[in-house]
This record gives sequence, structure tokens and C-alpha cells, in this order.
Amino acid sequence: MPVFPGLVTERLSIRAMGPADADSLWRRRNDPTTAEFQSWSLPFPRERAESMCESFAAVDGPQSDEWWMAAVCDRSTGDVIGDLALHLTFDARSAEIGYTIDRSVWGRGIATEPPLRSRIGSSTTSACHG
Repeated sequence: MPVFPGLVTERLSIRAMGPADADSLWRRRNDPTTAEFQSWSLPFPRERAESMCESFAAVDGPQSDEWWMAAVCDRSTGDVIGDLALHLTFDARSAEIGYTIDRSVWGRGIATEPPLRSRIGSSTTSACHG
């Protein structure tokens, strides 16, 4: 069984990111309004998005002391509408969660979908978003 079997909320499905997600990641990371709330520089290279998606797909879910990323999808359409970054520490007893939601779905309550932290399973969770 995979370490990260995925999560499902009322409107979202969160699954492991794969190479096919590079284009949506690249577009999201190159949106100036979205990038304003994040730490990356523009322009965000397509090659970096491809490399990130390939490297996250090569591991079987989050690992302690490493960043890992999942695709946030609209449950009704399957479209990727964001990403969720997860950094586990202290043997997965603590988690830092960051997420980026595509600007096209801002204002729809996606970022406040029922608490993902309760489904991660760590004893300490912090979150940041953009």
C-alpha cells in the first residue's frame, strides 16, 4: 500500500503529484498574483516544474525531513487546481503544510475546505498558503 493513498474532501481529491502535473504547476507558479504570496522568483522555469514533478513522483509519499508535494484536484472534474506541499519533521510527529491554489478558483472556499491537518496524522501542524 502506498505511503500516501490520497485524501478526499467534499470538493477536492488530493493525490500524489506526477510528471503529467508539470504544466499546471508551471502555469500556477508563473502567475504574478499567486507568486506574490510565495517564495519563488519569476519567471519560474518549465524545466524546474518538470524536475519537481518527476522527483516527487519518484518517492512513495512524504518522508521525514523532506518536502513533498501533492496535486489538489477538483473532485467533480479531476482538474488540478493547486498543490499541497508537506514537510514532515520529528519522525512525522510534526508537519508543515503549504498550499497554492490556482487563482481561477480563488474566492470559492477551496483553501478552507474541511481541515486537512486532521487527516495528515501528525501531532503538530502549521500551515501557510498562497
